[in-house]
Amino acid sequence: MGGKTAKKSSKKPMKYEVEKVIDQCYSGTELQYLIKWK
Repeated sequence: MGGKTAKKSSKKPMKYEVEKVIDQCYSGTELQYLIKWK
């Protein structure tokens, strides 16, 4: 997935930055969810 986003970054670097931030946020939420479920 990272590679695909990197290619898009060539056309829309700003969008890539936003996607990166959202990805990080999602990862954090998923981790918290997993911990909570545990």
